[in-house]
Amino acid sequence: GCRWLLIFIAGLCQPAYGLDVVDDFSASAGSWLTSPGWILVEKSDGQTVFRGEGTGDTFARHRTLRLGASWRIEVDVRFRRYFADGNNRALAAFALFPNLDSGVQLEANLGHRTNSSVQFDTQWFNPANGTWRTVLQTAWRPNPAAVYRLHLHRAPGADRLVLKAVGTNGSQFIAESSPFPVEVLDRMQVPGLRVNSGQIEFDNFRLVSPYTPPAPPVIQVQPQGQTVLIGSAVRL
Repeated sequence: GCRWLLIFIAGLCQPAYGLDVVDDFSASAGSWLTSPGWILVEKSDGQTVFRGEGTGDTFARHRTLRLGASWRIEVDVRFRRYFADGNNRALAAFALFPNLDSGVQLEANLGHRTNSSVQFDTQWFNPANGTWRTVLQTAWRPNPAAVYRLHLHRAPGADRLVLKAVGTNGSQFIAESSPFPVEVLDRMQVPGLRVNSGQIEFDNFRLVSPYTPPAPPVIQVQPQGQTVLIGSAVRL
């Protein structure tokens, strides 16, 4: 009896961080705090997705998961329908909050336009003066895709965020923001999702915290120059 009691107490005393959690929405959306426009949808194959739609901003935030000092969040995104907003685009995004009761204070957006261009933008809200500051804005034209895996991560102690999108057709794009005030990133605790001007399905939301990005590749030996016929294969 004492042994089980000790195990139970040890479980209660575990730190809040050290998470690797996947929410595939197969049970319910009860762990999410939502604004109007969010529903669970069971598709013909039995898979359940979390759909957000609206002509303006609509947010969902996770009730229980919390970001640590370093983290990665990712989610599968499917653009299903666009609502005209003057730019013919829909936004699927991560939204971060200091707490469950606050408004959104950081957004990392994947903007998908009907002309097949894709835009990244990230901004944070300064409550002291009521303004937004953009720290990332860039665009590219991938081979058109409607389904992406969207990643956002903060390395340990970093003052920047890295946003990545990988399309099911093989297209991918990675961009790093310019610096944030570190205290802004430190106070972001609650992960969430954003939809604007579209009907978008989310699946397989995942949070890893703490998170250390893999080391970049290193060139140990420079490749030697070669002369070959045009059209021939070359191995470096």
